[in-house]
Amino acid sequence: DLINGFFHLKGGTIEQQLKRIDSDLVLIDRNTDIEKVIDTATILSSKLINPEEDSKVSFTFKLPEDIPASTDSISYRFKTRLTFNEGVESKDQDIIQVI
Repeated sequence: DLINGFFHLKGGTIEQQLKRIDSDLVLIDRNTDIEKVIDTATILSSKLINPEEDSKVSFTFKLPEDIPASTDSISYRFKTRLTFNEGVESKDQDIIQVI
């Protein structure tokens, strides 16, 4: 299955140039305390983000066919990193449910 969505970017106090967006699909197994990266999507960019600007970057992520569904003990999240030209990195996490 495909996941279609977007990254909502909000500018800070200064203008920044976005170099890349890396988003890891991570499986978390609470029974074994294991966190495992299932797959990674990378978007290369040269987008300039102005101060206080709101913008969106679309993405599509293909889920592997053989991953187990979400349960009380198995969960998934996207761990996303934004990398800017100045070497600054921004991180975020979003929980998803696989059914």
